[in-house]
Amino acid sequence: MFSRRKFLSSVMVSAGVAAVGRNAAVGTVAAEEPVRAAPSQYEYEPPELLTQGRPLGGGPWVGKVAGTGAQSPHIRYFEAGPTVRPGDATHVAETPDELVEAVEGARPGDVIWLPENRFDFTAFRRRAPLTISTDNVTVASGRGITGHGARLFTANETDPLIRVTGDGVRLTGMRIEADWPEYVPRSQQRSLDWATGVSIEGHDVAVDNCVVRGWTQAGIEIGRHGTVNDYPLGTFVHNNDIVDNACYRRGYGVVVYRGEPFVWQNYFDHNRHAVASSGAPRCSYHLRRNLIGSRTTSHHIDMHDYSEVTGDASDAGAGQRITVHENTVLAGVDVHGGEYYRSAVRIRGEPRSYASIRDNVLAYPDSMRTARDNSVAAIRATTPDGREHDPSDLGISVAGNRYGSLYPVRVGVNGDRILERREMAVVGTGNGSTYVVRVSGEISGTSDTERGEDWTGTSVAEGNVRWLSDNYHYTGEITGFEVLSGDPDVDVWANGSKYAPWAFPDVTTRSGDSDGSSLDGDGTASDPVVVSDIAVVGSGTRTRYRFEVSGDLEAGDNLESGDDVVRGPVAEGSVKWSSDTYRFSGFVTDFEVLSGDPGVDIWVDGAKFAAEEF
Repeated sequence: MFSRRKFLSSVMVSAGVAAVGRNAAVGTVAAEEPVRAAPSQYEYEPPELLTQGRPLGGGPWVGKVAGTGAQSPHIRYFEAGPTVRPGDATHVAETPDELVEAVEGARPGDVIWLPENRFDFTAFRRRAPLTISTDNVTVASGRGITGHGARLFTANETDPLIRVTGDGVRLTGMRIEADWPEYVPRSQQRSLDWATGVSIEGHDVAVDNCVVRGWTQAGIEIGRHGTVNDYPLGTFVHNNDIVDNACYRRGYGVVVYRGEPFVWQNYFDHNRHAVASSGAPRCSYHLRRNLIGSRTTSHHIDMHDYSEVTGDASDAGAGQRITVHENTVLAGVDVHGGEYYRSAVRIRGEPRSYASIRDNVLAYPDSMRTARDNSVAAIRATTPDGREHDPSDLGISVAGNRYGSLYPVRVGVNGDRILERREMAVVGTGNGSTYVVRVSGEISGTSDTERGEDWTGTSVAEGNVRWLSDNYHYTGEITGFEVLSGDPDVDVWANGSKYAPWAFPDVTTRSGDSDGSSLDGDGTASDPVVVSDIAVVGSGTRTRYRFEVSGDLEAGDNLESGDDVVRGPVAEGSVKWSSDTYRFSGFVTDFEVLSGDPGVDIWVDGAKFAAEEF
């Protein structure tokens, strides 16, 4: 069974890259055979709240982000940029050398596309091997669009990997990773002090739909070289997974030296601090609708008093403006030792302008709501002398937050309820029935099935019942149900109510019958976006297969036999001497050979794979 809950930790092969735009130019440096980038494998399951709350963190549902946005307090409205696809490229880089060349030669408006390769910069000994100084340049890859995205990687501790000095630069759809996803202890910290993923010094820079992972200093830093009068403005960090940046005394997901970033709809986990700041004048941040997982080694959200950094009491002040609104923070004990919960927010002085902590879901025990005399309060307000204060004493507004150790169902108090697991059962009549069901969210089987032969994909399940029942958990709505064979009068129980099968639309589209549309979450038809091709090629042995994709799926023009079936994002068919072709969007999440030759060839956008690679 493939579960979207295991998306981040499963090894899946992406769909590859569609044809690039007519004006695209490939770098001139001779490339070796491209190395397909392996996906990040987290050492833990992400919170279930994340998997049902996409497009939080980006990934397969990033298409829902484009054009959406939110107001950042006292700055402006931030809007997510359009989805970038291979056809938008003006340049394609397939190796580190080609990428450096493309960045150095970029002109305003260029889009540099990175295919699903591993760009290893370990051998680049100069600092900041990728410096983007040209305004309005986009560097993009296909995370959630054509696959997992290119992997920009280094095992070199120089800082940073990417330095952005141009204005209006966008980094989207890639994985920016270093060699230290595990906690770096004190004994190793000094030699790895400044390993940083992205350093932002330009204005109106966006980092979105990326995985930022494994950095000892910071995944993203803002305004390291800024001054009171010259610092980055308009930084937009949204819909990223910023995880596994954990190091003794460092280990920041996002750190602000000087600037005022808007940090929106990200997933943070296993960082020493998810977001931190030096507390300097003109140093602010605004966090909204982020999910912060329970793994940490210190408090999640941090703002220093600047006098702690400089050692000069005249520099006292904890940043300029701070807003922490509509986030969800999961309580957790230090994963690297300790007995106490780590706080959600700690502000270590009095902000120069204001601080507002409002409408957050803080999944901490109720007793931590008011504790002010120790290090286990959910929200802490302290001063450099080590004393604990009521936040209001330091001018920090705290209002509308929800506490409690029960697992939250929203990101932010006012957020949509995004985790509602429902139950359904298909009950047999005694005559035997084979069925297929599709939901708008995710479906998973339980241990309570009649014959143990049911198959469950991400949003589609297939099974058979006779005397007993098959039981499932699902999210969203049931968008289709169909009895494929046997007695059509099975009962469908959904959340305590009984339905007949014909109360739902059919799921199955047989080869030759597709109208080229797919079902939206409300069960209505919408035009699919199909950007990739897959072909299953016969070897001479009759081979039956089944596969699933993360987006839309439709039968192609070439099908060997008439028994091929497309059921939403799932296709099932057989080949012997010829091939079956399909068009799809997203990427291939599962491929199974049901019978016949297990070594059947699978071609995805011109690249050959074996079934076990999915």
